[in-house]
Amino acid sequence: MLAGAGAAPERVAAQLIPAELGREAAGHEATVPVDEWVVGWLAEAAPVLIYRAPQLAEELLRAGLLQLSGSDRRRAVLEANLAAVLFRLERYEEAERAGVRLLAGDTDPQRVAETAWLVAYAMMRTGRMAEAVPRITQALAQPGLSASQTARLHALHAITLNTTGRYDQAEVAAREALAEAEEAGDRLSAAYALATVSFSRRQEAARLEYIDRALALIEMDPQATDLRLLLLGNKAFHLSDTDRHAEAIVMARQALALAERAGTPRLHMVRSTLGELHLEAGEWDDALSELDAAPVAAIIQQLRIHGMRALIAVHRGDRETAARHLRTVDDENLTVGASPASWVFLRLAKSLAAEQDGHLTEAEAVLAECFEPGIAEQIPGIIGLAVPLARLALARGDTETAAVAARQAESEAEREPAPLKVAIAKHCRGLVNGDLALTLSAVDYFLGAGRAVVPGAGAGGRGSSDGAAG
Repeated sequence: MLAGAGAAPERVAAQLIPAELGREAAGHEATVPVDEWVVGWLAEAAPVLIYRAPQLAEELLRAGLLQLSGSDRRRAVLEANLAAVLFRLERYEEAERAGVRLLAGDTDPQRVAETAWLVAYAMMRTGRMAEAVPRITQALAQPGLSASQTARLHALHAITLNTTGRYDQAEVAAREALAEAEEAGDRLSAAYALATVSFSRRQEAARLEYIDRALALIEMDPQATDLRLLLLGNKAFHLSDTDRHAEAIVMARQALALAERAGTPRLHMVRSTLGELHLEAGEWDDALSELDAAPVAAIIQQLRIHGMRALIAVHRGDRETAARHLRTVDDENLTVGASPASWVFLRLAKSLAAEQDGHLTEAEAVLAECFEPGIAEQIPGIIGLAVPLARLALARGDTETAAVAARQAESEAEREPAPLKVAIAKHCRGLVNGDLALTLSAVDYFLGAGRAVVPGAGAGGRGSSDGAAG
């Protein structure tokens, strides 16, 4: 009756799972009775339900699949939606497994393309870019794809190029995907392409323009909440990078309001974004307030959250708290499957702690690893590590490593001559050359911009796991 009256899918779903059968209440896997009507309704409602009530959607989809035979043609529909909701819940490894199971037997070209996109994206979110590319290429070779699906896969390929540091190629690929998406009238694909172009742009004004265009395309799309949050986070970081700190905080708080309203698992990402913005401004109490409020997060965000909290603790001389956060990461082995970009704050904290203990060789090595070929390209904010690495290397008389750090910083500043990056490059070169005037000019910038002169803060943790948004 509710469904027939046009009730919201999440309200209908809530009536299908009695509270006493819920997993938390029962303390074990609940078996929800699902009849034929429910299966049919779920196949239609799932695309919206997974964005509005993902936990309910997962419960119903699993229950429905348990009661369908292997030959039932509706299984593929439910399996595709299960993979999608697991991705939405940021359980990327489970989403990948579910998607791979479906791809092994499904023949519907559109569903195969959508699932391949999701599987490749899940691989990217766990730092496995090299495995994601063949998935995308294989999906693009399938016959019968719509123009919309082709555009979406090309946009995802552009994101992989971005994440591996091939920015010029990524921008070309993203622009091609944008043209395809606009021709197909696919607003979501166009928004993903615009997000990738914005990440590749070297001028901040151009970046913000592309982000605003993408946000305008998906403003009313409930299925685009995840991308909207990523774009709002990116915009906040870009505003911050141009020394518009107050506007950046306002933008991040808009994202927080959206995340709370949507009940999305992305809430922790927004909280960590706010925490990082406060951290780089030296507002450490505010940063900790946001990080403490962040819910249990996916691996990548846990690494960033523990890293920021450890870094603040080390700077404050609270070695017990710092050690606890660093131990948590080691004990839970959170670095497995995470991209190097998510390590930055942890490495800064470990390096600074080792330096305070007088272990300069260890402190240098922790940061130097990030500059190795194959790793440096995967860290969008690696310039934030250049100054502390150069300083530590010079303290040990390792002029070669210090020069590597300076060249990396200068290369980044040349590619994108934003005031922040230029100041970091000057600071680094000033240290290497013993040029006090050059170093002091960087200090003047940090003071004038209201930034805390904290090693790595301000450019060290940028970028999400997919390299398309912050």
